[in-house]
Amino acid sequence: MIQKGSFWVGILSLLLALFGFVTSAMAHAGGTPRIVNQPAGDFVISVWTLPDPVVSESESNFIVYVAEAEGFDQSRASTPVLGANIQLTFTNGRQTIMFPATHERATNKLFYESYLELPSGGTWMVDVVISHEGLRGEAQFEVDVEGDASQTNWLLYGGIGLIVIAVGWFVWQSFADEEDDD
Repeated sequence: MIQKGSFWVGILSLLLALFGFVTSAMAHAGGTPRIVNQPAGDFVISVWTLPDPVVSESESNFIVYVAEAEGFDQSRASTPVLGANIQLTFTNGRQTIMFPATHERATNKLFYESYLELPSGGTWMVDVVISHEGLRGEAQFEVDVEGDASQTNWLLYGGIGLIVIAVGWFVWQSFADEEDDD
C-alpha cells in the first residue's frame, strides 16, 4: 500500500530532478569570449557574450572591457578605461543595428554592457567603436546567432510529460490500493 505522503515525495523528487537539469541565464558568469586582449587603436579590449549560443528574438548580453593600450602587459593587471563611449554596430548584410554599451547596466562598473535582441539568426558582424578623451579604437568580430527563441524546448516538454506520467501512475496506484482494501 502506498502511503499518501509518498505521492508528494515522488512528485517533489521528479520536480527537483527536472529543475536540476534546466539551465538558467547566468548573468555575469563570464560568457563566451569573442575578443580577448585585442589591440584596438589606443585601447586593448575584450568582449564576451551571453548566452551561448546567442539566440535571435531573445535578450543577449554583450560585455566589453576596455584598457589603456599604453604600457599594456598581459602578465599584470591592466588599467581600465572608465567613462568611454562605446558603440556596438551589428550588421548581417540585410540589417544594421546600433546599440551603446554603458556602465549603467553593468553589474561590475569596470565593464560596459549592452542588452539587446537581434531580430534574426545567421552570422552577424559586430563593430566595436570606442572613443574617450580624444582617443579612438575599433575592433570587429563575428557572432553566429541561432534561430528565434521560440524553438521547441524538448527538455521542458519531456519533463512535463514525465511529471504527467508519474502523477497518473501514483493516482492509479492509490485507486488500486483502495480496491485491494475493499
